[in-house]
Amino acid sequence: LIKQFTALIKRLVKGDEKVVEHGAKYLDPRLASTPFSAVIQLRKEVLRMAKLCQENLTSAINQFMGRTRQRDPQFNQIETVLDEIEEAIQEYVSKVSQYRVTAEESRIMTAMINIAADLERIGDHATAIAEAAEYKADNSLPFSEEAMEELSHMTGKVLELMDMTLEALGPEGKAKAVAILPADDTFDSMERDLRETHIRRLNEGVCFPASGVLYLDLLTHLERIGDHGVNIAKAIIDMPE
Repeated sequence: LIKQFTALIKRLVKGDEKVVEHGAKYLDPRLASTPFSAVIQLRKEVLRMAKLCQENLTSAINQFMGRTRQRDPQFNQIETVLDEIEEAIQEYVSKVSQYRVTAEESRIMTAMINIAADLERIGDHATAIAEAAEYKADNSLPFSEEAMEELSHMTGKVLELMDMTLEALGPEGKAKAVAILPADDTFDSMERDLRETHIRRLNEGVCFPASGVLYLDLLTHLERIGDHGVNIAKAIIDMPE
């Protein structure tokens, strides 16, 4: 079975036992010789990866925005699991590809590899945001009310994007994926406008310089998360039914 991929790490949260499973959960090696079934398992694994990615991104944003004081205890574990799942997906596709695979199945598996890579990169950006949150707190960096309102708006859009991505990875996801595509221009223009506004604040001496650098870094991470979300949507749209 897949126990070779799996280790259980447990913690207690409000009296409830919460489990993070390391490695792949759905990639059963016994199904590798049956590509049709293997593709179904790959879809499940990618959706699981997306949910974990969303959990870490939400945690990081909440931490930066001051909604939580510390990084979630599971954050580092999930970060590791995202890397493990991406690697496991690549290995699984390699095994499945040794058998008779249709052109459609091959395209879906390629899409799963690409989507997993984008999710892993979103996870990396979530980690960078969490680290920025800790730097902000450790150094007591002040942010203007205007800057925090801008970040609240953009981070809200990013979390909406992740919600839409999860829906697009589910049943009848193509239509939902199409709705994500405009986010490409939305995040690009939002990042550009907010960057210009913040540079103006810096030039006027309204913003603390170190805070300004952190703000601009965060804009970059959020815009790139938008890029990865659009990449995922395009991969879903291009997949055969």
